[in-house]
Amino acid sequence: MMLSLPKLIGLCLILWIVWRVFRAIDARKANLATKNDQTDTGNETQQKAHRASIDLEECTICKAWVARENCGRNDCPY
Repeated sequence: MMLSLPKLIGLCLILWIVWRVFRAIDARKANLATKNDQTDTGNETQQKAHRASIDLEECTICKAWVARENCGRNDCPY
């Protein structure tokens, strides 16, 4: 099998078409993501903020992991 100019041009054309299709898919995903961000209400934004990570610390008294809040014991250091 020998490489020829028409085969190379055809291969380049196929690669270009595949590349353009993936770019179109990425652009569509980005467009949908920005559209969804714009339609978020204040309540949904607050819910997203509540899903953020929380730093937990181990209570020295009861050994429970708390978010720097009182664990319910009277001698809790938080």
